[in-house]
Amino acid sequence: MLVYKVSAETGISCNPEKEICNTITSNTFAEVMAKIAEMVAKVGLPIVVIMLIWSGFLFVSAGGNEEKLKSAKSTFFWAVIGGLVVVGAYAISVAIENFAKQL
Repeated sequence: MLVYKVSAETGISCNPEKEICNTITSNTFAEVMAKIAEMVAKVGLPIVVIMLIWSGFLFVSAGGNEEKLKSAKSTFFWAVIGGLVVVGAYAISVAIENFAKQL
């Protein structure tokens, strides 16, 4: 009974006691992939920014220590790689979605 109340609050018009409810509001696979990529970008980009700020802090706090500078450079490098992966995945998703719409 609780499941039915929750689904009623979300606007889904089906009875989970009688049938399997589809909670996905997208109609095509391309729309689902676009929503997933958008969510990954919304979560991933702030993490990339935080890691870039953290690497800047590591550069400043290194104070000439070679080991700390090496760690700061590595953190910066992987933060940039992570940012490129997030942006690249989003761009590929948009390209696939646009291609699928043309079919």
